[in-house]
Amino acid sequence: MKWILPEESSDNFFSFLLSKRNINDIDGFLNPTLDQIHSPTLLLNIDKAIDTILGAVRDKKKILIHGDFDADGITATSIMWDFLYRRLGADVVPYIPSRFDEGYGLSDESIGNIIEAGGELIITVDCGVKDVLLVEKYKEKIDFLITDHHTLLNASEVADEIQDKVIIEGEYAISKYAKAVVHPKLGDYPFKEVCGAVVSWKVCKAISKYLTNNSVDGIIYDKNFDANSYLELAALGTVCDVMPLIDENRAIVKLGLDKMKNSTNPGINALFEIAGSDIKEASTYHLGYIIGPRLNAAGRLETAMGGVRLLSTSSEEHARQYAGELNELNIRRQNITKEVYEEAEAKLDKQDKHILVYGENWPEGIIGLIAGKLSQKYNKPTFVCSYNTDEGILKGSARSPGYLNLAETLKELDSDLLRHGGHAGAAGFSLDYSALNSFSTNLKKYIDEEISQGDIEETLSIDGVIALKNLDFGVIEKLNLLQPFGYGNAKPTVALMGCEIIDKLEIGRDKTHLKFIVKSESSPIEAIGFNFKEKFKIKDYSTLDLAGYLDINEWNGNRKINLILKDVRATEFS
Repeated sequence: MKWILPEESSDNFFSFLLSKRNINDIDGFLNPTLDQIHSPTLLLNIDKAIDTILGAVRDKKKILIHGDFDADGITATSIMWDFLYRRLGADVVPYIPSRFDEGYGLSDESIGNIIEAGGELIITVDCGVKDVLLVEKYKEKIDFLITDHHTLLNASEVADEIQDKVIIEGEYAISKYAKAVVHPKLGDYPFKEVCGAVVSWKVCKAISKYLTNNSVDGIIYDKNFDANSYLELAALGTVCDVMPLIDENRAIVKLGLDKMKNSTNPGINALFEIAGSDIKEASTYHLGYIIGPRLNAAGRLETAMGGVRLLSTSSEEHARQYAGELNELNIRRQNITKEVYEEAEAKLDKQDKHILVYGENWPEGIIGLIAGKLSQKYNKPTFVCSYNTDEGILKGSARSPGYLNLAETLKELDSDLLRHGGHAGAAGFSLDYSALNSFSTNLKKYIDEEISQGDIEETLSIDGVIALKNLDFGVIEKLNLLQPFGYGNAKPTVALMGCEIIDKLEIGRDKTHLKFIVKSESSPIEAIGFNFKEKFKIKDYSTLDLAGYLDINEWNGNRKINLILKDVRATEFS
């Protein structure tokens, strides 16, 4: 692994890091407030959305909230349903399609099911922005309100078949027949990278603000209701959908976590309890790696409605039941993922600059996890498909290490695909089995032209080098002020150079982890490398350069400085 060290350094690492990350308003960054969250009235078409929803509630129309089956879609659905049902008394039902029978977003199947159930208005959350043809097809049978944050249609590349079905908003094309399309990238909204749950919450906030200042016949609204009560769900969606923790996202997550530590949501409390985690210590780690996977497990193996029931219930007894069910699903998901991962890894061609593998009837709900694990391990764009032998269709999930934009890549290969969508780093697609050879050939050609072998070389970006003599608890406590950490505000990676190793221990149940005891002028430092035993074969480990995350381990009244290792190298070769 190649280390990329900063060109400059400073004895005051905290100040150096603030400067490196362009953090100028230090107090505002360290202590975010509600004032840093942008007004929902800045969203384009928000007035149309308010009119559409309030009109439907007033006229007692049956509303269906059409969500998505991931954690962001689940939280977005839960926010919208709770607000419309509990605060406005709407006739509203949550609807999340089956990943296996209906697929992502609006579909003929999901819309047909909603119409059959008597639906008169579909509000999409975390999906729908590209489904122009479906909205036009069913416009006479049901109304649509689209709220989403995914990739928009580019106005300059609109297909002939939908030219007369869209209107142009700046550089984007949106449905002409939807009652409104609310999306952060439309218009002049000041921050574009919010998740579906935040968009859903912003629509509810806008309605709440309107009803606080105006009366609507047929709607009774408690003007003392605080729409910020949904902050913890908005934070959960933000972290689980890997949104950058900058601008208003930082405030949403920081304030949402603060609220979560004293949560009155039975579902969130039950999830922490079943996971054996202390909700008082809630962090982005818990959201992304403890709570999120359990919510996602429902949509990966069965139906994501279990997650909506959990987050929406007011019953502690039901919450414990739902959390238990999700926990069992997550254990099943972990076991299946391990099996399929091993099968997928055995299939890949390590000579290519990318990974493309498929298996017959692999569970569609876990192929994204497999793609993520392979992409992370090999530092390559990865495309994993499940081949449905009955339908002759491959459904795929793609993940990128960051140097290849997947949304743009799949757009270039559009002629081989039935459907595609997503973000730069994560995307989904489907294709006929008959198109597999063409897709494979064209994908390889595109990637060979777009990326170099140097891109694939695994690198480690070091935020700063800290001299052992300057490392104490105060340094780590200052760095922790930068929390919450996550995408866009990563936990600082530091390097400790020329460390004298007092001892090396093999730890863990299978002795697969390594612990290095580092000599220090103050208390000894413990550097822990998870699964490092096989990865690193260092014979002479008397002096090492270590890189990783700093932490403080407190146990039984004792405090120790920990370094969670990302890489190790022999000092003599640095």
